[in-house]
Amino acid sequence: MTGKTSIPPPRQTRRARRSPSLSGPGNAAAARGGHQEGETPFNPACGGCGSLVIEAFDDGVVFVRMDNRIMAYEMRGTSVELAGPKTRIADVRNGVVLYDGEPPSKEPRVGDRTYRFVRGAIDSQLTHDGEHVPARSSTLAPTFDAAPLQLSVTEQDGATHWTIDTDGSIPVASSGGPGAQFDDCDAVTGACERIGELEMTGGDPMFLGNDM
Repeated sequence: MTGKTSIPPPRQTRRARRSPSLSGPGNAAAARGGHQEGETPFNPACGGCGSLVIEAFDDGVVFVRMDNRIMAYEMRGTSVELAGPKTRIADVRNGVVLYDGEPPSKEPRVGDRTYRFVRGAIDSQLTHDGEHVPARSSTLAPTFDAAPLQLSVTEQDGATHWTIDTDGSIPVASSGGPGAQFDDCDAVTGACERIGELEMTGGDPMFLGNDM
């Protein structure tokens, strides 16, 4: 994207529910690369670890793809082989594992944590509460037996790209007219608010780090 933007700085007050992914003193230590006294540091047995890929991190559990398997490691030392080479982890939020390919293990536990497996496209994401999947649509599919979440800005309004913001809200980019319009949508109610417009010289109004 090129051109000048009139998008104001992001707001700090949103009401979307958040995942507890990085909360708590133990997880804060893990995020810094350390561990609490009496705990076992994260140390996967992967040889040189040349093929190690961190797929996701949720509530003190890191999901790692290496060699021909996907492992889930609890920062306190518990580990579980979750899946084989034909499974990919798209996202993990609030106890929900979004995966593509073959189903993961039938035993959805890592230590004292229980996970729920939901199939989805590899480029999909979960809302921070783990309850809906934004995937190339303003109609977010639920991860459990509930109604979809409908954003107020839809494809009929020109919506073309979606992502999850760090505060849990759902930014939506819409094309049409001289520029691209950007809205910020609540992940609980689906209500959207216009935040600005970007002058375009060509291409799609995509979000950095996400082609959804």
